[in-house]
Amino acid sequence: MKKWDLKSRVPINNKQSGELNHQWKGDKAGYAAFHYRVESIRGKPKECVMCKTTHKNDKYEWANLTGNYKNPFEYIRVCSSCHKKIDKIIKNINL
Repeated sequence: MKKWDLKSRVPINNKQSGELNHQWKGDKAGYAAFHYRVESIRGKPKECVMCKTTHKNDKYEWANLTGNYKNPFEYIRVCSSCHKKIDKIIKNINL
């Protein structure tokens, strides 16, 4: 636009994350939204706290241990394999 000496529009407010977003659902958000919040607050996991693997080709995830998905600090970083093991243990406890 500068090349042709055209004025661009005024940029919108980019501070729309979290509660400032018009689509914020708070505690009524879905399962995926809670996991997305954890990643946005705590970052993308790059190691497993259970088996201590840090291989770059492995997939790392945030696993919730308590069933309280709302609290982003009740998740641990694990690889996919350990996440399946955790979910299996928790499912057996809840039965």
